[in-house]
Amino acid sequence: MKKNKKYLVTAGIAAAALAVGGTAAFFTSTDSITNPFKTGSTTPGEDPNEGINVVEDFRTLATGETYGDYTNTNPIRGFQEYDTNPFVAVGEPTTYGELKASPGDGPREMLPGELFIKAMRVESEANYSQYLRIKVTVTVAGVTGEETDANGTFALGVDSLPTDLIIDADTTGWTLSSDGYFYYDTAFGPLAVTNDIVKAVMLDGVGAGNEWKNATISVKLEADAIQATSDAWASWAAADVTEPGTTPTPGP
Repeated sequence: MKKNKKYLVTAGIAAAALAVGGTAAFFTSTDSITNPFKTGSTTPGEDPNEGINVVEDFRTLATGETYGDYTNTNPIRGFQEYDTNPFVAVGEPTTYGELKASPGDGPREMLPGELFIKAMRVESEANYSQYLRIKVTVTVAGVTGEETDANGTFALGVDSLPTDLIIDADTTGWTLSSDGYFYYDTAFGPLAVTNDIVKAVMLDGVGAGNEWKNATISVKLEADAIQATSDAWASWAAADVTEPGTTPTPGP
């Protein structure tokens, strides 16, 4: 008889549990965390295509100043700096304090045997590492007579430059690819600056005669970059260039 009473009590407890919602209860736990992220930025950060900047020093040598084996012995045409900044209006002061003479202010009288400093380099404006490549082209127009083959556009490292045009360039630390670009051999770190790639331009003082009068010479450096992470290199670079190491070139 006692056994029957114990069974009835147990059954009553089970029935009460099912009556309160009809399901069993369990100990549970929950947690979460929110991580805010900000995408990589550039300076000043208003243009989404910013991240690198091509800069240059563009000037003549001071009288008596030496560059390599060349010395400027001209007492009249001494030191002058030129501003090619397109945002400076004609007649307004340039970076160097002179008045800008034309929209593309630059040497207006390049003479044979006269050297111009044309130091062109790339600096980073990003707070993240990038892969970097450049292409340098030289365009000559207006050469006459027997020298007309000097006219045209020539890619540095790919094409032979006109015989009478001397371009001093330094591509140390860069690898020339089949696509005509020079690829920087290391990742380009935040605020890093490359070497001067183009350094000086000169018309040969012996070979450049009257055929070069009224000619124009333009040196252009194009640079572009992509983030130095994940599969960016494979989608961007030429196949014959090895991906640089991820250790970036440090900034200043």
